[in-house]
Amino acid sequence: MKMKKILEELEKYLDSKSTCIVCNSKEFENYANQGYFNAMKCRSCGMISVNPHYTEEGLDRFYSTYYKNRKSDPKLSSLRKDMYIEDEKWITNYIKKGKVLDVGCSDGSFLNFFDKKQWNKFGIDLTSDALEVARRRGISTFQGKIWETDVGNDYDLLMMRGVVEHFKDPITALKKCVSVLKTGGLLYITATPNGDSFAFNVYRHKWKLFTPYEHIHFFSIDLLTEVLKTMGMELVSGHHQYEETPYKDIDQDFKKIINDIIKIDKENSLENIEDSPAFPGSMLTAVWKKK
Repeated sequence: MKMKKILEELEKYLDSKSTCIVCNSKEFENYANQGYFNAMKCRSCGMISVNPHYTEEGLDRFYSTYYKNRKSDPKLSSLRKDMYIEDEKWITNYIKKGKVLDVGCSDGSFLNFFDKKQWNKFGIDLTSDALEVARRRGISTFQGKIWETDVGNDYDLLMMRGVVEHFKDPITALKKCVSVLKTGGLLYITATPNGDSFAFNVYRHKWKLFTPYEHIHFFSIDLLTEVLKTMGMELVSGHHQYEETPYKDIDQDFKKIINDIIKIDKENSLENIEDSPAFPGSMLTAVWKKK
């Protein structure tokens, strides 16, 4: 009920965009609907974006309580901690030390898993309470939006964990991120909903990761690579996490999705379908290198 009230208050802060953020096409198909939010899929490149979506002012109001709401769920916080370990392990296959900036660092929980002897750690976030905790963890912080804030430069690694899908204008954010990387530096995007996932295609508005009040843009690794290529980046490696995550239940997840597909085909409707399970391909992880 609390989230419903927040969303109702934010209804007046809606905006829309008539062109695809990747290819500028104006041709879309309606992919999923939830309340007054529509997920529109570009007929040209396949990019999926929510339209209408919140204005910057609406997003600022929404995220003003985001940190407090996330910290109030101890079970999710514990699962998230397990994923921080996996995500740190994955990226250190490609780089083990240097100057790192975490965009959307919150209280520094993810950066806290990076060895302080090997890393010079920086983070940027909107929330002062979260940043205060990050500073106590020895992280140098910036408060603001990445595209508006002087965060320095010459970073060896820039990370966006569960972040890029939240931006109203992710292209501008990505340009700024690339600009502060040194040549040969890495951009690491992880814990991000995958727009071309099998589960999204099956469940549409009942896909667990389709939360359109916060997740505005649904990239794939291929689409991110296409965008980043124009900024002088090249893909190093991409991956879709599932088996290593604490969210999976392989037998039950596969059984549910098979049964749901049969039911959807029989009823030609999602009405009697519960939310989607965790499933391979739903989340993307990738790293790109600045040429």
